[in-house]
Amino acid sequence: MMDTTAVKHTVLQIAREISQGKELNDSIWEQNLFELGVTSIQYLKLIVAVEEHYDIEFNEDTFDFNDYPTLESIASFILLKASHASLN
Repeated sequence: MMDTTAVKHTVLQIAREISQGKELNDSIWEQNLFELGVTSIQYLKLIVAVEEHYDIEFNEDTFDFNDYPTLESIASFILLKASHASLN
């Protein structure tokens, strides 16, 4: 089973690298990334980096930015995918 704290730390680290200096700290988990000034290009880079790091895929056919607007929602998706993978 994947550690929630480790996942959150990694997602925040990836977001910091991609956001090019935007002030992202631990208090932003529930804040909408676009309202924080993250661009759609940076957001897509974040999603791709998360997919590559965790070897998971967001559903490209039904993907909508509004489905995962926060780092918390992205981390929850990773944990959900990991829990499904461990059941198989």
